[in-house]
Amino acid sequence: MAERTIFLKGRPIRKEGIAAGAIVPGMTVVLGAAGTFTAGPAAGAAPADNTLNIAFEQELKNGATVDTPYAANDRLYYGSVRPGSEWYALVAAAAPAIVKGDRLEYNGGYLRKATTGVVKAIALEAVDNSGGGAPARIIVEAI
Repeated sequence: MAERTIFLKGRPIRKEGIAAGAIVPGMTVVLGAAGTFTAGPAAGAAPADNTLNIAFEQELKNGATVDTPYAANDRLYYGSVRPGSEWYALVAAAAPAIVKGDRLEYNGGYLRKATTGVVKAIALEAVDNSGGGAPARIIVEAI
């Protein structure tokens, strides 16, 4: 992948925490009961505080890329996103195709085409990851 940064436009509020497990930069993250961050929230859900937090790339880790996942107990760098911010989000493998302009909701760390949940972003490009394989990146805007 050619990108070297997750955030493209906007000024997310930069924060730090501890990863509870594997988190790939670009995933949505939530603070869990143990005080660590997990990929999430669950499909169609919303976090209790209604924030939209996105994992940054590991800027301080030598050789890390936007595809280098955080491991359990790693220091997690993330940003609280404001409306209008744009970033490279992740769509799960085998997810329904997304077209430009689709409204997107949470899907356990990924985003998906909105069906029942709280809409948090709009697709700025199309991606068809319905064939499976690996998660795919898509440029989205927070709403």
